[in-house]
Amino acid sequence: MIQNKEFTFNDKNFKFNYRPDSSDEKVFKEIFEKKCYRKPLINFDVGEGETWIDLGGHIGLFALYAISKGAKKVIVYEADEDNFNLLKQNIELNNLQDKIIPHQVAVVDDNILGDNNTISFWKSKNPLINYRNSINEKSRGIKITVPAIKFNSVITSDIDGLKIDIEGAEVDILTNSDSNYQNIKKLTFEFTLKSEKLSLAQTVLSEKGFVLRIPPSTLNIGSKGWIDYVCHSHHSDLLKTLREFKFPTQTRKNISDSPVRGFALGQVISWAGKGEKAGYRKLISEKTKSTKFNKIYNESQNYINLYDKKFEYTSIQYNKNNTCQKHLDKNNIGVSLIVGMGDYTGGELIIYDEDGNNPVKHDIRYKPLKFNGSIYPHETAPFEGERYTLVYYSIK
Repeated sequence: MIQNKEFTFNDKNFKFNYRPDSSDEKVFKEIFEKKCYRKPLINFDVGEGETWIDLGGHIGLFALYAISKGAKKVIVYEADEDNFNLLKQNIELNNLQDKIIPHQVAVVDDNILGDNNTISFWKSKNPLINYRNSINEKSRGIKITVPAIKFNSVITSDIDGLKIDIEGAEVDILTNSDSNYQNIKKLTFEFTLKSEKLSLAQTVLSEKGFVLRIPPSTLNIGSKGWIDYVCHSHHSDLLKTLREFKFPTQTRKNISDSPVRGFALGQVISWAGKGEKAGYRKLISEKTKSTKFNKIYNESQNYINLYDKKFEYTSIQYNKNNTCQKHLDKNNIGVSLIVGMGDYTGGELIIYDEDGNNPVKHDIRYKPLKFNGSIYPHETAPFEGERYTLVYYSIK
């Protein structure tokens, strides 16, 4: 039995057909009441005029959400026939045939699908649970065959956002470095924690330029953990900008006896004034005011805002291929944040206790780390390759 519901969201009126007492109602609550696809902390949401792909479109509720937020178009892929029929009905009920484009097909990792155009698909035996259907085998599922296409075939240059909720099939897509989603601006996905591959997915995503914040407690969940975790990530061009930028040399005797490649933007401590008024002061550096540094400074600020817009800092130190000796940041105060980027191995940040003992290595490659460098001595582990680091800090 199908029922109809009308609702208003973002001052827009919608209606949709659904199966009462089924997971359709759960999905509605997650999207429109809990607002699971909105993440204010990192300013993540569907934006005005954007084009989105929806993998695992179910009955079209995310597509309606995207339209309510001003999306120009949503291209929806849904493999299950029952869900797809309701999806089409809901598009027609809202007269959105020109904005929501449905496809009844499974989207699969290119390597998994190979030369095939169909794939095995497991439906739930319980008709009230209709959102856990998957290409991954389920002991309590009903096996059918559905049409399928490769992931890379659906990604085009005009796509702004990608939503993935395909019950385990996302694992192979997001951990495959050949998956072609690196030019998409926004990505939100539900990830199967039982796969124990979330950390690998985070690495691949970071290498493609995405910034995402996943709690260590979630990354460390094993095979017995809860089934999925919703991630939101923005794309950043910061690494590309760092590679294109010609780094000046600077003298930093506390970290190296030789000149190093780097510079600081934001506030610095500099000698200023004349006569009795002369002295060291906090000033905005001249480089910060220069148009030459505008792009790299703005993108660095955007990067940290995508990760944690509440983190407070006065300055950013940029380093290229520097190996810092054991030192303290004596002119800093409070917690700093460091992140490494580039194609390198090794290069962990080694942090000691206050007495300079008990060193602990921290992998900072695309994994922002907060630490107090004014209290805890630290240094760089040996590395090979191209290594950039950014340190966001506050001066005394």
